[in-house]
Amino acid sequence: MLLLVLLLWSSFAQVRGEPYMCSPHLWEGKKWTLQITHTDQGPDVWESTSEFSVDIIGQRFASRETGVRFGQPYDIFYLYYYPANTLFRVHDGKCRSSAIEGAIKQNCLNMPDQYAVENLNEFLATYVNGTYCGGVRGVRDGVGYFHSITPYGFNSPVMEQTQGDVDSVPTYRVSNYYNVTSGIKDPTVFTPPLSCIQTQDLATEDFGIHRPESLFL
Repeated sequence: MLLLVLLLWSSFAQVRGEPYMCSPHLWEGKKWTLQITHTDQGPDVWESTSEFSVDIIGQRFASRETGVRFGQPYDIFYLYYYPANTLFRVHDGKCRSSAIEGAIKQNCLNMPDQYAVENLNEFLATYVNGTYCGGVRGVRDGVGYFHSITPYGFNSPVMEQTQGDVDSVPTYRVSNYYNVTSGIKDPTVFTPPLSCIQTQDLATEDFGIHRPESLFL
């Protein structure tokens, strides 16, 4: 859900009630997810691994999620590039782009950890050993996608588990495991994929990503 859309705290402040921070400038991590939802057709098992990289200075966020849902594997790459207000999304070798609403008005990412995402299914959050992790996850065209996580602090790794009931019946269970480190090992993750560069007329979609201006400086 992701989306970010990622922030890491080493100092704290408040902007109109929303937290933000500007450093460290480079960090990356991985998130493992196992979600089991009980349906009338039986259990729906969703397994995924998300790798993400954050460049605060260049205002870029790259994320790649691979996994299996409904028995089918999927592989989706996201590149959020805020100077151009553009989100690139690569799925099945096809590149799509969409505009990111709003503008960053300072030299760091300043984004709330919870924001509007089309078809939002759930918001995951926990606070463990001084580390807060949040994320948004949804489904588009039957395919799961990961938009953001927000780990605060370097007390990593973190294990998170949530459960949900419908009409007092256990309906879903989600297990997440986060591991976050400072620095970027491979800066090429911020380079748009070749399929995006070669496409002269990028198809556009509204991915339902909104960044309310009232939440920004």
